Amino acid sequence: MGLLAARYLKHVVHSSHILAMTTIGFCSLYGLSDEWHQSYVPGRQSDAMDWLADSIGGGLAAMMMFMPTNIRLQKCRA
Repeated sequence: MGLLAARYLKHVVHSSHILAMTTIGFCSLYGLSDEWHQSYVPGRQSDAMDWLADSIGGGLAAMMMFMPTNIRLQKCRA
């Protein structure tokens, strides 16, 4: 989800740092809404660690999205 969110948001946000933070925020808010929804479903429970895993996953996806770009820029400058 983090990769898809980053690919969508890169057409709206042009700064890579702001894009990464927006992607992480979006994934975190989606995870929070998912946990809130699970608290109302019988047989399911809301868990803060699951929300944290969603947020970390979004952050890792955002980092993976921008790492190749940074590596290519460093090679060109050398």
